[in-house]
Amino acid sequence: MLSMHSRKDLPNSKMGVVLKKKKSKLSIEDLRELFSEKDPEMLEAFENILDAALQRAAEIGAESVRGVIEIEREKYCNDRYQLRVENTKLLLQHYRSLNARFTKAVWKGQEDDSDEFVRVIDLMNRKNLKGAVIVDSIKKSSEKTCVIMTHVNRMLDEYKSMCEENNSEVDMKHWRVIRDLYLSPKRGTVETIAEHEGIHKRTVYKYAEDAIETLTMLLFGVDGIEEFH
Repeated sequence: MLSMHSRKDLPNSKMGVVLKKKKSKLSIEDLRELFSEKDPEMLEAFENILDAALQRAAEIGAESVRGVIEIEREKYCNDRYQLRVENTKLLLQHYRSLNARFTKAVWKGQEDDSDEFVRVIDLMNRKNLKGAVIVDSIKKSSEKTCVIMTHVNRMLDEYKSMCEENNSEVDMKHWRVIRDLYLSPKRGTVETIAEHEGIHKRTVYKYAEDAIETLTMLLFGVDGIEEFH
């Protein structure tokens, strides 16, 4: 923009500024002073460009912050979801022993005790605890065992009903795979389940993973947990 003016057109004081700034960039204040004395219209245009540039810089900064926040939020949600999936697997893997204790337990408390349920969920959400420690802690408390297994059995019944109501043989296979792998008194093997259902062994694993995802939402999703509040 300074090229529009010849050096001789600038006041001597400003000529000195330009010469001193020859090897470096002029500051914003230098440009404002130059334009205000030499070309007020150019000063107004400069101020408009500057305002637009500052606003865009602020927007880029805000977008960057929002981007970081969104990445962290997604990471947090994904980590939390994966933890819930692992907790679902943990409950299924130990279902037989936990349910056996549940059916034999003598407990006079409320089976839908929301406070105790929250305490169990908090226990399961501790990342630093191994699964065996969590299960052992649940088994040592009749209250914890009854509360969590009441919820687990209720959601398993709900999942079975969903599969039946969908009137889909594939959905029923999902249910039977979970039932035979984790719930029935006699543990089924992947090989026997695959043979009985007429599917490949890989499909047994896939059906189990699909069912676990749905059960995770039932067991630990907002709707499932809100039933205890």
